[in-house]
Amino acid sequence: MRFPRSERYCQSIVLRRAGNFQAALRLLPASKRSSLYTLYAFARLADDIVDGGHVTMNLEELACRLEACSKAPQPDGDDPWASLSATLRHHRPITPLLHELIEGMRRDEGSIGYTSWQDTEEYCYLAAGTVGLASMEVFGYTSPNAREHARSLGIALQLTNILRDLREDHQRGRQYLPQEDFDEFGITPEDLMRIRDPQKASAFMRFQADRALTYYEKAKPLYRLVRQDCRFCPRALGLVYREYLELLKADPLGSLKGTLKIGRWRKASLVLQARFGRHG
Repeated sequence: MRFPRSERYCQSIVLRRAGNFQAALRLLPASKRSSLYTLYAFARLADDIVDGGHVTMNLEELACRLEACSKAPQPDGDDPWASLSATLRHHRPITPLLHELIEGMRRDEGSIGYTSWQDTEEYCYLAAGTVGLASMEVFGYTSPNAREHARSLGIALQLTNILRDLREDHQRGRQYLPQEDFDEFGITPEDLMRIRDPQKASAFMRFQADRALTYYEKAKPLYRLVRQDCRFCPRALGLVYREYLELLKADPLGSLKGTLKIGRWRKASLVLQARFGRHG
């Protein structure tokens, strides 16, 4: 059963707020595209709750609504719930993954500071790896090994987001990169934001970019394990986000200065490469 109003609502969220995702999702088969729109809308709602967006519910209420959607059909309306309920009932493994996503969002509440890479990696999994695994249930896959590769891709995407949004997160009191890395390079988060030592800051940022790239490498086997009608989608996301890291390595202070951008036409080119190029 389709829920046109709820599906249109989820699609509108993607079109308005998912610049990197919408191009990769647009060429999916209609039923799978609708489910991915729904997953994105749910993840965006969770994110808006902790970021202080115009949302009336809290994370506990969101978790309760998620559980209700997984157990009973919801009426079609201008909200994500009917479409989410249909997606969860068709793809049962998604529900616990979205509860893990909510746990990741709980870690975004208040000030944030991680000590070790293990802490940061766990957050990246909860915030994005869970969505990657949920997406795999919609795409379909030919081997259970695909799940571990999808987890790696989710961590890579989230770490790239962290590197892209360093200044904004710092202003919110959020420091996702581990303190042990700052200690290793002999700088503080404030030193990095103010670029007090450009050489150290550049080395630090290149190190982080290289770490993220190792997760993209771990994710590479994923693409050939995804069902053929969907495999270009995770590949497109990987190509677009990896492009940002390549720009960062060439200009390691660009993220801190807000000067790193991937042009619209370049994004379109990468999506076409994922759609029609060879899948590695």
